[in-house]
Amino acid sequence: MSSEQVALVRLPEVPTPFPVQAPYEVKSDLSRLTHDAFSPKIVIRDALEGHYLVEKLRVLSTPALNAFQASPEPSPDCVLALDHVQKMLAADAQETPKSPESPQSLAAKALAFLQTQHHPVIRAMHQLALSVPDDVVLMRLHNERFYPELMHVCFPTGWDPAEKYSQDLSVVHEPVADGQRLIKATANLTSAMVNKGPFVRYVWTLAPAAQLSQHPAQKIKAAPSLNIEQVYFRCERQVTLPLPDLQRSCFLIRVFVAPLTQVANTEQRRSLLAEALRSMTDATVQYKGLGALIPPVLHWINLCQTKK
Repeated sequence: MSSEQVALVRLPEVPTPFPVQAPYEVKSDLSRLTHDAFSPKIVIRDALEGHYLVEKLRVLSTPALNAFQASPEPSPDCVLALDHVQKMLAADAQETPKSPESPQSLAAKALAFLQTQHHPVIRAMHQLALSVPDDVVLMRLHNERFYPELMHVCFPTGWDPAEKYSQDLSVVHEPVADGQRLIKATANLTSAMVNKGPFVRYVWTLAPAAQLSQHPAQKIKAAPSLNIEQVYFRCERQVTLPLPDLQRSCFLIRVFVAPLTQVANTEQRRSLLAEALRSMTDATVQYKGLGALIPPVLHWINLCQTKK
C-alpha cells in the first residue's frame, strides 16, 4: 500500500494536541511531563497504535527512507539504556485501546521483522521502537558531544534521519529557522535531558497530506489550488527520558496528524492559529514550507468569522 493510499484510509479520530501560541516563536524550554495538560503519560496509546506499527514496518522496508541509523558495532551500553527505557515504559503503562487490525496479526508482522535482526543492540532498538507509536532516538553524551547514537525515525517532518545521525545537538538544530535561542540553549538542554526529567515539548506545523512520514524523498507538496479540506495539522509531542548513569537520554517523538478543520474547531483556536501564522517570519514560513498553505488557511478562518 502506497503512502497516498494509506492517507485515504479512514482512521479513528483521537485527541490531538494543540500547542499553538501567538506570536509564534521557536522556544528552547522543556516542561515537566507530570505537568503536561495533554497527558502526563510517557507514551500516548490510542486507537491509532496499530496504524503506526503498520506504517513503521512499511517505512523500514524502504531503505531510501533511512529510518534506522546505527554504527556497525553499537556500544553494549546501548542495551542497558534501552532496558532502562523499557522499565520506565512498563511503570508508565496504561490500557491500550483495541486496534482496527488484529493485535495478533500485528504482533506476528513485528516478530517476523525482528527475527531478521541478529545484532543484539539493533534488535533491542527495533523491539523498543516497534512497541510504541513514537519514533525513538537514543542520545549519548560523550567527549563533550551530545549526539544521536541510535535512531529509529520512521516519521520525520521534512528531514532525512541519515543527515542527523551522529551530529551534535547544536548541529541538528542548526537548520531551524529563527532557532538561535534553541542553539544557544544546547548545553542546558543536554544537561536537562541526561540528568533530569522526564520532560515534554511540542512542535507544530501544517501539511498538505496526512502521511506520517514526511521524509524529503516522499514529502507531498501543496497543490496550487489547495482547499482547506486538504490541510492537516501536524504536531510532534517530544518526550525526554533521563539515563544519567549511562550518560544518555532517550528521546521519544509522537507525531499527530489530523485534518485542520477537526483540530481548529473553535473560534478561539482559529483566532490563535491565524495570529500565530501572521506572526511567522519569512524564514520560518520558508523553512516549514508553509507558503502555499497559509493563504487558504487564513481565508478559511476569515470565512468562519464572517459566518458568526
